[in-house]
Amino acid sequence: MAVDLAWEYAARQFAPPPVSPYLGDPVRWMQERRRAHLWSMRREIAQSIADHEHTAVKSCHDAGQSWIAAQIAAYWIDVHPPGEAFVVSRAPTYAQVHAILRKEIRKAAKNPDGDPLPGRGLQSDEWKLDDGTLVGGRQ
Repeated sequence: MAVDLAWEYAARQFAPPPVSPYLGDPVRWMQERRRAHLWSMRREIAQSIADHEHTAVKSCHDAGQSWIAAQIAAYWIDVHPPGEAFVVSRAPTYAQVHAILRKEIRKAAKNPDGDPLPGRGLQSDEWKLDDGTLVGGRQ
């Protein structure tokens, strides 16, 4: 009996991690895991990152680009197995990355309205898993 349990435990250690039901569906992830209501342009941006290798967003000042970018970063880290995804944050200046984008990403990492996300966003502009694995940062 104990030998069977040991073999089952050993087999689980080598089993592939479960695939997230949200992989490829960031809109559903944001609606269900974040309890967010997305207007049409935000849905289009979110789905584009799942459907295309590159996504560019033409926008104006204060239209919510940082919020949607932070949600996408949180989605990417959440739906991939720990350590298999990395999110890089870029903006024209360090101040924009730190004060605007990374601030939103830190808020997104806390996920106060839903299930906890892996790891935590740090003031150093990094996102680390609990084991110390770096999964996000600025460039």
